[in-house]
Amino acid sequence: SGGLLIKMQIEAERRGNRKTHCVLYGQEYVPETWAMAHMNMIIHDMEGQIEIGDTFKNPKFRDNKGRLRRFDRVVANPMWNQDWFTEADYDADELDRFPAGAGFPGKSSADWGWVQHMHASLNDK
Repeated sequence: SGGLLIKMQIEAERRGNRKTHCVLYGQEYVPETWAMAHMNMIIHDMEGQIEIGDTFKNPKFRDNKGRLRRFDRVVANPMWNQDWFTEADYDADELDRFPAGAGFPGKSSADWGWVQHMHASLNDK
């Protein structure tokens, strides 16, 4: 519903002495939840972009060279314990989110894959 992004904006403003400028980006898999998140950003006068789609298999936020876009901060509420990703999904990744030698997290849970995606989405700052 965008609640995590709203809380992020509120916390950023609370920590600053002046209004902190945040541009928020999010991706949601479920169309109805995407619509609520988009509506919440409008209601809370937030600047940002919410995309719809499968973040794990097709992250929407990419740079002008097609690489994974990198951000100052990442917060996430991924669908933990997913069991439908295969070793081939990790091997076929074109965005260097799953480094060689990191190992396949196993079919029973994509949690390690989500952590790797979040880490790959952080910039050097």
